[in-house]
Amino acid sequence: MTLNIECEWGKENTVVINPDGQVVPCCYYANNMFLYQNKPVDNPNYIKLHPYDEIEDQLYHLNRVSYNYGQDLLGREYSKYKDELNIFNYSMQEILNHKWYTEILPKSWLSEKTCTVICARNCNNV
Repeated sequence: MTLNIECEWGKENTVVINPDGQVVPCCYYANNMFLYQNKPVDNPNYIKLHPYDEIEDQLYHLNRVSYNYGQDLLGREYSKYKDELNIFNYSMQEILNHKWYTEILPKSWLSEKTCTVICARNCNNV
């Protein structure tokens, strides 16, 4: 797969602030983070327990969710700096100048090995 990631939200200098204060780059990332944190990781029947619901899909874009969120490089790196990327702990300027936003996120787009499925599915212009 060839990558040409162009973050639509980043172009607009827009982010999402989750109710818990976590500042994330976009709604796709926020949804994946939420679903990963609220689904039993070791339950392969998760989708069977929560059958497809057209209304819920409009909210969560289930067809675009990566249930591997916490296993990819970007998710692991975000977890390391979770407290520093929280609006209840730091200012928006400090968060957006954090190395996760200025280095880790954009560098992750340079290789298939480091690019998260979330970015590849939603912002790959190839």
